[in-house]
Amino acid sequence: MNSHLAPKWLRILAVLLSLGFLAFGLVRLGVGSAMLGAELGWWPAMGEMVEALDETRAFLARHEAQAFMAWSVAFYFGLIAVMGVILASGSALYLAARRKAGLVLIAIYLALHGAMFLNYQVVNLKIGLLALTVGAWGILWWRHRAER
Repeated sequence: MNSHLAPKWLRILAVLLSLGFLAFGLVRLGVGSAMLGAELGWWPAMGEMVEALDETRAFLARHEAQAFMAWSVAFYFGLIAVMGVILASGSALYLAARRKAGLVLIAIYLALHGAMFLNYQVVNLKIGLLALTVGAWGILWWRHRAER
């Protein structure tokens, strides 16, 4: 590996972005799993979970007619959890110097995130988060290319 070819600032930035992706993936996994379990009745929804479940039900119902494929609340939160696994795994692989595999998994996460917007044909403030994560992926890819 020729990691000395990538500027030090780029290596540091890539590590920080990867750690951010790892943390965000773990949060998505945790929140998605908690909400899925509450929706399926595995445990009671408490506090903000109740409000979030109600908001999700309302959103999915309000946009069901325009969706390419209508999703249940359980499917939605299951997808969030799976996306968390994919993102956390991709960032962990990237940090473990398996950069290409990590980039592929992070790209899959980004594609799924984009597909959520596409499926319901809704653009909201969360599209900004998608744009930021695509930019962060680009920086990780740039670092990978600089090392080759």
